[in-house]
Amino acid sequence: MKILLPKSIIKYKRLIKDYLFDKSSFKKNFNQLKYEKSLFKKLKINYVPPVIALTITSLCNLRCKNCLYLLKNKDKFSHSEKDFLKVDDFTFILDKYHLQKAQVIFLTGGEPLLHPQIDILINKSYENNLVPKISTNGILLEEKIDLIKEINYLNISVDSYNYESYSQIRGGNRKQYELLLKGLELLKKRKIFFSISFVLSKENIRYWKEMIKFASNYKPNFIYFHNINPHGTNNFTPLIFDDKEVKGYLEEIISNNNYECDIIISHIFLNKIPSFLKDKNVFNHGIIYV
Repeated sequence: MKILLPKSIIKYKRLIKDYLFDKSSFKKNFNQLKYEKSLFKKLKINYVPPVIALTITSLCNLRCKNCLYLLKNKDKFSHSEKDFLKVDDFTFILDKYHLQKAQVIFLTGGEPLLHPQIDILINKSYENNLVPKISTNGILLEEKIDLIKEINYLNISVDSYNYESYSQIRGGNRKQYELLLKGLELLKKRKIFFSISFVLSKENIRYWKEMIKFASNYKPNFIYFHNINPHGTNNFTPLIFDDKEVKGYLEEIISNNNYECDIIISHIFLNKIPSFLKDKNVFNHGIIYV
């Protein structure tokens, strides 16, 4: 008789196997084991989060109306050399917080491709057995194409589906929009693994078909729909499950099965949950500045 083990035990067995047979990944696997264990029990946090987001620059070449940084501080994106994380500081952070135990490191901004030494940061990530991932607005794709080929995961945050919506939502000009399109076409031609993402809110979810049509032209590996973060803004309404209009659009998206690539839909908030109502106006989007 075949005995089926619980998923939790299967996970433990797989991790223990890796832990025993891959000595070079000893710290990572042991850290992952502690993380997996914490998912099933309320334990003291004694592990490094497997996925780390590290802000490497506070500069950006766009002024998006849905940017939570700008909603909190309109002067957030200054223009100073101090707004780039130094390579030595990057290495210091990896060592101080034992980030070598993590699996993935997101190099974020601002616009991360503006960092003048991002190639070194990527190499440092690999040297520490960290998988570097980047989300970019796409303006510098063509300029940085040789560097991009070295990145394990690349996301292009578009949030628009034509120049009019790009100008309105992202605050970009015609030249920036054309650079975005040229960069996306280059990714398609080079067959580089990438995704295209859109931030959804009640104000723009009705245009989901236009977004998918726009993205599909460039053959991404998948399309990612994010829910607008409700913390810190009254200008955009997050997707709420008990909103009939929003629910109708979501059901329409899910009911289709003829997409040219995978579609990923982010979490949907439950408006009646006490913790959501309590924290709705608190600006905290989960990024820790070091």
